[in-house]
Amino acid sequence: MARRRSQAAVGGTPVGIATTHFGPVRFDVDLGLHPMSRKFYYRTHDMDLERIYRRHLHHGGIFVDVGAGLGYWSALAASLVGPNGQVHAFEPVPQFYASVRRLVAANPTYHIKAQNAALGSAPTVLPMTMVLPTAPAEGRIAGASLVPGFFAGDPRPKETADVHVGAFDDYADWARIDLDRVGLIRIDSGGFEAEVLNGMTSVLLKRQRRVPILATLHTDPARHRLLDGRALVKAMDNFAYLALEAHSLKRIRTEDLRPRETILFIPIPG
Repeated sequence: MARRRSQAAVGGTPVGIATTHFGPVRFDVDLGLHPMSRKFYYRTHDMDLERIYRRHLHHGGIFVDVGAGLGYWSALAASLVGPNGQVHAFEPVPQFYASVRRLVAANPTYHIKAQNAALGSAPTVLPMTMVLPTAPAEGRIAGASLVPGFFAGDPRPKETADVHVGAFDDYADWARIDLDRVGLIRIDSGGFEAEVLNGMTSVLLKRQRRVPILATLHTDPARHRLLDGRALVKAMDNFAYLALEAHSLKRIRTEDLRPRETILFIPIPG
């Protein structure tokens, strides 16, 4: 990790689409697409979270990436589960999905399945709002969400597009996913996390070999009822999941939740 930080500190900023690697997995990064692209290229993005992936993902395992973005975590996961494992990536933003498709094409011996769709509680079509940056350094897409009013107060221009939404339970049946092989699920869906989890009852009610879930929570219920991270943590407690702050791996209290928080939900034994 120190070596990667050093390379990022002294290295220049490539342009266009540049290639980096997670072990044998090739990851082509569009440097002009997103503000985090440079960190993706040097693989310095949230490096302390990598220990979670390395602990729960092993050769032959399955990783589910909901809100895959450019495919950064899918690329790391593919390197960990290997050619005998599977990565299932869901990304509704067309520009981000194109990046995930490049990941698929660049690694033909790996089982990386990309879906240009969002996940929620039930099959439907919903309008998605995308924020368009106003400066080149901010890339071409700054963020996206299915939550109405998620970007209220953001003065930057926006676009709206209808996206297909499915439930993970239905997809798992269709794709014949062996839930006993799923090592980790990641959810980063712009405030839509509660709806995603509502469509994952096959995972939440699983009794044996239960699945850890790494989720980005948003807490601002005054803006929209879906943005209630405290209620989501309590709901996950009812499913016997313990909430840990993902960076420190310490138990988090609902009253300490920040507006945006990365939480690792660990199944409680018993």
